Amino acid sequence: MLKTDFINMSDSVIEVGKSVTALADNVATDVFTVTVPNNTVGVGIEVRATSSLGAGGAVGAGEAVTTIGYLIAVAKVTGAVSVITTSAAFGTASALSAGAATNTTVISASAVTGAGGVTQTFTIQIKVTKGAGGSDNHTAKVVARLLAVDGKGVNIA
Repeated sequence: MLKTDFINMSDSVIEVGKSVTALADNVATDVFTVTVPNNTVGVGIEVRATSSLGAGGAVGAGEAVTTIGYLIAVAKVTGAVSVITTSAAFGTASALSAGAATNTTVISASAVTGAGGVTQTFTIQIKVTKGAGGSDNHTAKVVARLLAVDGKGVNIA
């Protein structure tokens, strides 16, 4: 389940936050959809997430929390297909209760949909994986900040 917590917009910055619940273990789940129009686009997206393991682990719900960041670069020339690149993780911190399983959280971008000469979309996804035990139904808060150099018409929701 996704819930939009906030949206801030200006000419070159869009910031959006969502709460995500009932995340299946080790399954990439769409959080945001990015829409890229058919014109020249240069955009950077900073994504930060904090996730918590669900019930079923050795200790219980919330036994392991991870916060993590990723950067996504988007380039498109009118008539061409968008190129999306995701960085390695940065700024990672995890807190584990005594006896808790580990929490691995990954942010990724899906493949681009749409031909080169039309508006295209891709999604930003989160995947939370427990290190051991039976934890499932994880939760997360995810914030994305889109910074546009050339980004007229780019949207994230």
